[in-house]
Amino acid sequence: MPRRGLGARPDGIWPSLRRSPREWNQLLGVVKENGGGWAGKGANRVTWTKLGFASGDPASCNTWTAASVKVS
Repeated sequence: MPRRGLGARPDGIWPSLRRSPREWNQLLGVVKENGGGWAGKGANRVTWTKLGFASGDPASCNTWTAASVKVS
């Protein structure tokens, strides 16, 4: 169960789902291949997904301030 007060933050969600590392890799594969309708290159989508889940802070994924090469 996520710690109280985390709401929808990624670091509170993934552990609470009791998902395995294998499932994490499957998720990253889907993000890379089709991104669920997201724009940008697959490798960049994977980078942002990892960053968001690792930090647990949506502000760490501020694509508006990132270099354009990291969001294309």
